Order: sequence, then structure tokens, then C-alpha cells
Amino acid sequence: MNRNWQNYRRLMDSQDRRNHKPTDSTTNFGFNVSAFSVEHPWSVIAFYSAILILALITVFGGIMPRRMMPYVESPLVGIVTTMPGLSAQEMEIYVSKPIEERMTDIRGARY
Repeated sequence: MNRNWQNYRRLMDSQDRRNHKPTDSTTNFGFNVSAFSVEHPWSVIAFYSAILILALITVFGGIMPRRMMPYVESPLVGIVTTMPGLSAQEMEIYVSKPIEERMTDIRGARY
């Protein structure tokens, strides 16, 4: 049994040596980012420096406006009506309904 195992191992080793191809940069296909970064460190530093400078120019150079609460136009109108002494039905009939009917005449407003 031991002899068969050794023969099998020799056979596999010889096949591995025949099929083995060297792995260098000429046989690899595609772009290896990590290898490029190690081989060209100044290119990577220049790239990140350019991104940082562009970000600083955009934020602090006045290109991008900064406002805490920017104004947003909205065609929405909200009306709250109160009248002491009226019930909910009376308030709806005598105050809210006439206002709602008049609001339908305003063009471009949602109520």
C-alpha cells in the first residue's frame, strides 16, 4: 500500500511540474490595483491629493452653497380656523366649507 501511494505521489508531482506555468505580470490578465499601488506610490498619492483638493475647493471655495435651512417653494397652503363657542359641525358648515370653496379658485395651490 505504501508503495502505491509513493508511485501516485510521484506521478502527481511530475504532472504538476509539467502543467505549472510561471505567474508573472505577463501572464496575468486584467489590472491588479494593489500591485500598481505598490509599484507606483507617487501616482496613488497624487490621485488622493487631487481628490482632497477638489473637495476642499468645492466646499470652501464658494462653488457649493451652504445654508442651514434652504428655501423650498411649495404651492401648499394650510389654513387653521377656530371660533370659540361653535360646535365641530357648525364650524365646518359656517366657516371651513366657505373657505374651502373659495380656495378651489386659486390656481396652482393645493389645500
